Amino acid sequence: MSNSLAEFFFAKALNCANESNLTAALRYSAIALGLTPTDEKIWRLAGLCYYQMGNYEMAGYCFGHLSNKREDWQAAVHKKMADMKMVTSLAEHGEYKKAVNFLAAAEKTIGQWSYLGCLYAILGQKEKAADCFVTVLKMDHGNVDALAYLSGLERMKKRKWWQIWQ
Repeated sequence: MSNSLAEFFFAKALNCANESNLTAALRYSAIALGLTPTDEKIWRLAGLCYYQMGNYEMAGYCFGHLSNKREDWQAAVHKKMADMKMVTSLAEHGEYKKAVNFLAAAEKTIGQWSYLGCLYAILGQKEKAADCFVTVLKMDHGNVDALAYLSGLERMKKRKWWQIWQ
């Protein structure tokens, strides 16, 4: 019974991921993993979702549960973690423009788009910040943080972000 139920939740997770709703995909993946904790396809999907969302530690944890621990995924996760540590360090030292330049040039995951949006907001570039958060919502429709950031930006500048998102 639990195996067919796990398959049901995995199918829901996969459907959500295909519809760019990674937040919901992770919720359904967690339920499926609770029912069948050794199912590698669920671990792989969860790892991919976490990777796209910018949670590289959890992505590495999920990929670590695969019997075929592909080194290319592990290397990609470690590179993203190192990149974000460098960007975070730059931002902590007030070097926002350098951090923005580094992130703007990189291929970005959802987490990096969010961070870039925050950096633009700090620099007072609210239009670019809003564009970043709209991109996050296009990649993950269930991202409540991006909605909150956009609402905050809208209060700072009366911009109708939902007109851009559609």
